[in-house]
Amino acid sequence: MMVGDEYGAPDGTGDGPEPPRPNDEQVLQYLGSAVLLCWNELSFQCQTRILAQANDVIGLKPLPGGARNEIVKLLLRHAKA
Repeated sequence: MMVGDEYGAPDGTGDGPEPPRPNDEQVLQYLGSAVLLCWNELSFQCQTRILAQANDVIGLKPLPGGARNEIVKLLLRHAKA
């Protein structure tokens, strides 16, 4: 039986090898999914800040304003559902 810490993560005392660690791209996908799953629980200020930070990520082209607005509209529609 695998024992976890207070957050449900394995604490390393289980038998057998540890599963392989996800690569950076997978971690970012998981993080994005986690943010979307709790999006409705975030304050508007927090949502705005996340969107602004995502627009300013170093090394990636910012989303065009129209695309970002469409994402916001979709999220707002989902929040009302």
